[in-house]
Amino acid sequence: MSVDKAKQFLKNWTGKVVRSAPFQAVRDTALNVAGLDLHEKLFLQSMTGGRRDGLTQLPENTLGQLKGASRDRDLARMGVEKVAPWMEQTPSDFPSGVKPIQYSPIHGQAREGDNLDLYGRGAELHMGLGNVQATKDDSGNVRVRDIWDVDHSADEDAAIAKGEKPLMHDLGEGGPLASRIYHFARRLGTYEPINVDVNIPAEKWKGIEGEVAPEGYSPYSRTVNTIKRSPEYVHGGGYSGMPPMLETDIQDGNLHDLWNKKNLVPLSEAPIN
Repeated sequence: MSVDKAKQFLKNWTGKVVRSAPFQAVRDTALNVAGLDLHEKLFLQSMTGGRRDGLTQLPENTLGQLKGASRDRDLARMGVEKVAPWMEQTPSDFPSGVKPIQYSPIHGQAREGDNLDLYGRGAELHMGLGNVQATKDDSGNVRVRDIWDVDHSADEDAAIAKGEKPLMHDLGEGGPLASRIYHFARRLGTYEPINVDVNIPAEKWKGIEGEVAPEGYSPYSRTVNTIKRSPEYVHGGGYSGMPPMLETDIQDGNLHDLWNKKNLVPLSEAPIN
C-alpha cells in the first residue's frame, strides 16, 4: 500500500469512528462531566465528527438571554421608521466621519427577515451561535435555526489552497490554537458542521423572562484561548471597538434620542486593547 493510500485509509477510518454513535456518546459524556459551556462543546464536537442529531436543545441558562435578544429585535423594528433616515443622510449632531448605519444602536437587530443577533448575549450565545434564524409561528412556538461551522474569507480560502494554515477570523475568540485544531481536524477528516434546529413550545416561551444583556463576560474561549488580555467592556456599548448594543430600556423606539443621551464614543476614538 502506497503512502498516499495509507493516509487516505487512516482519514476514512478516523472519520468513520468519530461520527459513530458509540464514540459521540462517550465524547459528549466527557464534555458534560468537564462542565464545558455551549460554545466550547460545539467547537470540540465539530472538530470530532459533529453531532449526529444536531443541536436540538439550548441550555436553560441561555433562554432568558435568547428572549431578551428577541425583545430587542422587536423594539428595534418598532423604531426603524424613525431611524431609517439615518441610512440616507447624516444628522447634524452626528460626529464627523462616522457613518450612522455603522454606529446605529439598532445595528444588526433591525434587519429584515428572521435574523436574530445574539452577540453580546453572554459567552455561550455570543460565541456558540452569534447570528441565528429565529421565527415564531401563529401559535407562539419559537424555532431557532443555524449551522455551526467555520466561515472562510476569500483570503483564507486562497491561503488554504496553497497548503497554508492561516489564522481563521471566525475562530478569533479561541486564539491561534483554535485555528490549528481546525486545520488538523480538516486534514484528519474529523471536522463536521453542526445543524442547529431548536424548537421552544409556546407555553415554555411565554414563561421565560427576557434578560438584559450582561454587563461583562469573557469574549474568549477558556478551552483554547491563548489571548491573555481581553477588550474592555463598556456598558451599553459592548466591547470597545465594536458597535454598541441596543439598550433594552427604550420603550418608544426613539433611538435617535438614545444617541444624544448616551453620547457614545465614535469607533475612530475607541481605545484598542
